Amino acid sequence: MRTTSLLFALLFCLALVGCGRVYGPVKQVEALIEEKDAVLSEISKKLEQSPSVAGVAAAQKILDAKKDSLKAKKKAIKDAPQGMNTDWQSLLWRSEDHDKAMFEQMRSKAISACYPCPEGVIEGINKLADDFNEAVK
Repeated sequence: MRTTSLLFALLFCLALVGCGRVYGPVKQVEALIEEKDAVLSEISKKLEQSPSVAGVAAAQKILDAKKDSLKAKKKAIKDAPQGMNTDWQSLLWRSEDHDKAMFEQMRSKAISACYPCPEGVIEGINKLADDFNEAVK
């Protein structure tokens, strides 16, 4: 009886691990974060090079080119088994906080570089942030 119970417990644990249902979509979250960081880095560099309406337009083109890929990675997270361990959710939430901080930093740098900024620069950065958040929502 004891051997049978241990065997069933072992099979249950192996089934959970084998199905990937314990840890959730960790790999998918890491892939999304990696791409988000790369996109934000490109946008930030573009805005630092040209804190103007033209720089914002160039940054928007960068985001537009990556939007579909970001949406696909976010969809992969939603479609994957959520798992019993929620560490991946914490990782995703920290990443979202990091994204917000990056856009705040971009706004601050733009204001410092072009004060008084031409009309459309700060509004354009705000639109970039909204578009980015919509893509990874």
